[in-house]
Amino acid sequence: MGKKKPKVPPKPWQNGFEGLSEGMETFWTSARDGIYERRNDSLMEYIEKVDLEQGKEVACPRSGYAIIPERMLELKGLESINFSYNLVTDDNIPQAFWLTPTLSTLTCLDLSHNRIGSLPDDREEQGLYKNLSNLTILRLNHNEITELPAELGLLTKLVEVNLANNEITDFREEFSNWKPLTSLDVSQNQISSFPSAMANWSELKDLRAKNNKLIAMPDTLGACSKLEKLNIAHNALQELPESIMALAKLEELDLTENGLAVLPEQMMYLHSLKKLYLGGNTLKPPSINHLCGLTKLEDLFVWRNLLTTIPKDIGNLVNLRRVSFSKNKMKALPAECGEWTKVEEVYLNGNDFEKLPNSIAEWKNLVELHLRGCQNLSVLNPKVAYPLTLMRIDLRETQVEWYDEWDVPPKGEIPKRIPPFYIKIDKKGGGGKKKK
Repeated sequence: MGKKKPKVPPKPWQNGFEGLSEGMETFWTSARDGIYERRNDSLMEYIEKVDLEQGKEVACPRSGYAIIPERMLELKGLESINFSYNLVTDDNIPQAFWLTPTLSTLTCLDLSHNRIGSLPDDREEQGLYKNLSNLTILRLNHNEITELPAELGLLTKLVEVNLANNEITDFREEFSNWKPLTSLDVSQNQISSFPSAMANWSELKDLRAKNNKLIAMPDTLGACSKLEKLNIAHNALQELPESIMALAKLEELDLTENGLAVLPEQMMYLHSLKKLYLGGNTLKPPSINHLCGLTKLEDLFVWRNLLTTIPKDIGNLVNLRRVSFSKNKMKALPAECGEWTKVEEVYLNGNDFEKLPNSIAEWKNLVELHLRGCQNLSVLNPKVAYPLTLMRIDLRETQVEWYDEWDVPPKGEIPKRIPPFYIKIDKKGGGGKKKK
């Protein structure tokens, strides 16, 4: 038995430089302050250059700056400030930043990927944010913000807002005043609801709110009739509003990992839908009936639900390219699935199939077929492995045996593949073992 390697103590920077001796603490503080001073000198030189050239943009991302200097507020005619991926905290943003008339020309403000914990409230009615009223793009994502001031609702020209990856709990009613909004990302926060007045967002095309604590979407969701992408995955939704039927332009809908037991019948009217993600819910077969007329669907992911069957009309989805019904309780796949002639990736892992229909031989564009964990599966049409596009079949933990045709396809039927496709099999017998 070999000797255990001695435990290596963490490097100083791995524990926030804690526990240093007095001398090392002095050395570290001096070194840090020296770095900040040099960076500050570099920033001031850059700002002087922008001023001299009468530039319209201050762009200094990924520069290690920890402060927004007041000198920057003297620049006139600025249209864009990009201070992303720096070390700025709210304490190092001068209050004049939110008040100065010189920023009234600003249309884009990017303070993303910093260490900002809050923005100031205008409790003394000083006119905070009023001079930022021409902003059309606001990016505050990847900070440490827990609450946003209601006064941000005064920025009524906003078209794009990104607040993702913060700790925001309350999405204020005042933000419904962002009437020109086309893109809103509030993913990775603690938001439990949207305001009913989101009906004002009649121009909204892209709404991302994954990984929050949403328990419902307001009925006024349907008023956002220009929505093309809606991502509300990883929340606590138990139902969808019937008004979803009004989202006639919706192309992508992600409802992964919610608490959905049923889908409203009104989903049958989402005729523009191309990508639908429903994995990790508790849907039963009747809900799938509502989807069989959505013939533009290209992605359909319904993994880990409570499906025992899927309807024959699922064959109507002739434009499907990626499909997943993995980890359900399905015992059979309808023959009509052979109509998925454009399908490229099929995931059926962990179901109770004993056989798959012969019609799967019609999957002429197949690239991947995943059947791992279908422990009762023993019958598979060998022609499913004929398409030249095919790269892999996963037969682990099944009873399917390797067909001779998969070694050397019948002469004249298909040419030899270069490179060959891969069949994933169990190393010690089981799925994919060769017929004797």
